[in-house]
Amino acid sequence: GPETARPAAPAPAPAAEKPAAPPQAAAPAAEPKQEAAAKPAGKASMLGIHKIAQDEIGREAKCPVSGDKLTVSEKTLALDLKGKTYYFTTPAALEKFKASPEKYLGVMDKVKNLFRK
Repeated sequence: GPETARPAAPAPAPAAEKPAAPPQAAAPAAEPKQEAAAKPAGKASMLGIHKIAQDEIGREAKCPVSGDKLTVSEKTLALDLKGKTYYFTTPAALEKFKASPEKYLGVMDKVKNLFRK
């Protein structure tokens, strides 16, 4: 019958050729809620990556892990924990702090008490 002899229509180009990125993938990283909701893991759930704000740049801070003084810049690594921001000199220091913040927080409090005369 004639219905079997369909003309061979040109196959539509596969959509995979041009990368169709979902629009939200290109969203700027200015959504602090995202990474907090990503994986609440035990005690780390209180920890959030801190994005350096304009008014923090130039502030003097001390890395809780290395004890080194640093001046905050837009590239400074920082974490928020229990409403306080901690700044880090290196990614390794940040990872150590994330692994056991209480280890370093105790040190910070002791240091503060020394100066509180």
